[in-house]
Amino acid sequence: MSMVFSFHGSDHKNGCTMISQSVAEMLAEYKRDANILLIFLNGRKSLEFMAGDMISIDHFKSRLESGMSIDEMLLRSCRRRDRFYVIAGLENELEHRGYFPDHSRMLLKELKSRFDIVIADTGSNIDSGLALGGLLESDRNFMILAQHEASIGRYEWNREIYKKLSLNFDYYLLNKFSLKEPYSPKYITQRLCLPKESLMKISMGGYGYQAETEKKSLLEYENDEYSADIFKIASVVLKDAGLGEIKTRRNKIWKNFI
Repeated sequence: MSMVFSFHGSDHKNGCTMISQSVAEMLAEYKRDANILLIFLNGRKSLEFMAGDMISIDHFKSRLESGMSIDEMLLRSCRRRDRFYVIAGLENELEHRGYFPDHSRMLLKELKSRFDIVIADTGSNIDSGLALGGLLESDRNFMILAQHEASIGRYEWNREIYKKLSLNFDYYLLNKFSLKEPYSPKYITQRLCLPKESLMKISMGGYGYQAETEKKSLLEYENDEYSADIFKIASVVLKDAGLGEIKTRRNKIWKNFI
């Protein structure tokens, strides 16, 4: 069953791009019989953690507006490795106002028929047409939170907007998790009235600046805790998509393949 999974941050510093990319890479490594697509619908190009140039979403806009189907050759140009594909975000951030929810909704509808799993980074700006369309068209939505008041308060502030848009979140990710922080998972679930099982943690990955400089995801720095947490999220994605479980040898959560 083909499905779209969107990741959205309550605040712009919550690590949405890194998490989306990490989950997509994990799926591409451990589910090599599935076609996996990572697409950036956050209004930016978003290749900070990925070396090389990729086809951007700009190349699809005219075809969508004219009602034409996506060219197969264009999709082949998005192939990163094996069955892993990437569509970069906007080349020019100033053009984001020219994109509306229907652009990303139409695009995702067609991409869903070409891929087994689509992972969409929708950033943190709900006012973005691309992001909103991505969230509304997704089968599952992940909300990314952080252990501080700015992030939690921002989610509370926007919750009424989400409700008016009939926008639901199925899972909540607590990024850069630390036991030392006063905003514990228990406090957050109680304050936000979330089902306990809907909140998952993502440990501190470290290497943030190095990852951006070297254009790599945090998976490539052999942080076992971070990799294990991303592994759990990828497993949830596969289970929801009806694609079984990730099979891997014990103590071998991640190996670099990009």
